[in-house]
Amino acid sequence: MKTINQPLKEFITDYKLKPEDHSICFDATIYFSTETDFISLSTEVEIISIGETIMDVINLLHPDVLVHRIPDTYLVNEHEIAYLKNRALIIKGQAPEHGWFVLSIHADGACDEYTLMELHGKTLN
Repeated sequence: MKTINQPLKEFITDYKLKPEDHSICFDATIYFSTETDFISLSTEVEIISIGETIMDVINLLHPDVLVHRIPDTYLVNEHEIAYLKNRALIIKGQAPEHGWFVLSIHADGACDEYTLMELHGKTLN
């Protein structure tokens, strides 16, 4: 899997996240904070690299992400991305519902086998 974003590369390397079919899936705890909200949630996270010019996309897969009106898709080239070594991937940006936000993603382990099969099936179709 190719990615052009250096902080994302370091995160993938440090956590030994292995790609399958141009995507990576892992369990994580996320912390989403705005000026008025702080939300903590466990979710599976998918990182996808798309196309010849490489566009990285980060998807939060848990349904409660949308219940809390947290954006579930992040185009890496449209957000500020940082990596705190061995701690978290940080995404800063602006969302229609929340205004400015900071999302930190803390990798916890591998995705559930069912999720992996579902993602793999979607990739092949």
